Amino acid sequence: MLGLFLQNNCYMLNLKIDKLNVFFYTILVILYLEVLLLSISEQIKVLCVRSNISLAELARRIGVSPQSLSAKLKRESFTIDDLEKIAEAVGAKFTRKFILYNNDEI
Repeated sequence: MLGLFLQNNCYMLNLKIDKLNVFFYTILVILYLEVLLLSISEQIKVLCVRSNISLAELARRIGVSPQSLSAKLKRESFTIDDLEKIAEAVGAKFTRKFILYNNDEI
């Protein structure tokens, strides 16, 4: 009787774990897709937040006015050279995406 009880409870526990695994896998897929779907301006804003600097500070570091950076963000008009400068300014690497010092990708 005890063996049947343990077997049934282990089976139920496995079902719960499988459901949790599916849940967490789904969350990871959604987060991954959100990163893929971010515009370059959104990526730059996330980069600033993750690097703990303001957009004004980023503008200063790349040698443009905050107004100029804001206009570029609105127009989504960044060259690869601009993006490489932005990455360098925050200590990241740009490979058509941002890779932070702890290897998180944006």
